[in-house]
Amino acid sequence: MSGEQKITVATKYFAAVREITGKREEAFDFEGEVDGKKFLHALLSRYGEELRDFLLDQKGDLRDGLVMLVNGNAVDTSDLSSLRLKNGDLVVILPPIGGGL
Repeated sequence: MSGEQKITVATKYFAAVREITGKREEAFDFEGEVDGKKFLHALLSRYGEELRDFLLDQKGDLRDGLVMLVNGNAVDTSDLSSLRLKNGDLVVILPPIGGGL
C-alpha cells in the first residue's frame, strides 16, 4: 500500500481547448505531489498532438498569450515545475482573448 496521497485536480475547458477535448470539464487524479508541469503532461498525454500544438511553442513552453488560472488566479507559467497544485484545485487554461478596434 502506497503512502502517497491521492490528489485530484479539476479543469474546465473553454473555446478552442473545449473543441479539441470535446469536454467542458474533467478531473485528473495523481499520486503524490503534482506541479503545473506534471498536470500539463497529463493533459497533453490524454489529448495528444492537436492540443500540444495549440498549447505549446517549439521549445515546449506554454505559448505566449495563453493564461493559466488556478482557483481563479492567474499564475506565472514561466516555470510550471515550481507551481504546486493541491487536492481540489481548479486549473483553467484560457486561450488568447481577441477583440479591440
